[in-house]
Amino acid sequence: MEMKIKCTGEKPSYANKYAAGLDMRSNERVCIMPGGIVDIETLLAVEIPKGHFGMVVARSGLSFKNQIKLINDVGIIDEDYRGNIGIRLINEGKEPYLIEVGDRVAQMIIMPYIQPKLVYVDELEETERGNSGFGSTGK
Repeated sequence: MEMKIKCTGEKPSYANKYAAGLDMRSNERVCIMPGGIVDIETLLAVEIPKGHFGMVVARSGLSFKNQIKLINDVGIIDEDYRGNIGIRLINEGKEPYLIEVGDRVAQMIIMPYIQPKLVYVDELEETERGNSGFGSTGK
C-alpha cells in the first residue's frame, strides 16, 4: 500500500521499520510557555489510501517526558481531505518548552475504517452491563 505525500517543509518519516506512527515535524522554532497553546506548521498534506483514515496522536515520549500534548488528544484525517495538516499543542508542564525546526511533534497512524449502515430503532438489545456508565466495570 502507498500513501501520496505533498510536503513543502520538513518531511515526515517513520522512526524505524516497526513504527506504526509516521512522525510529523515542526517547520518553525517556537517556545510553548506553561499552559500555552501553539499551532505548528507541518506544511504537509496527504492522499490517504481508500478505506483508511489518518489518526493524528501525541508522541508518547514528548507527552510523558515534557507534558507536551495535542490540544484535542486525537485528530482524524478523512481519506478525502487534501489540505494542510495542522498540529495544535499545549504545554501542561511547569517549564517552557522549545520546539526547533525538524523536531517530531506528533505522529499519524493510518488505519482502515468501516462505515456501517445506520439503522434507527426504538430499542437496543439488552446486555448484562446495560446503561451503567463510567467506572461501572470496576478499577
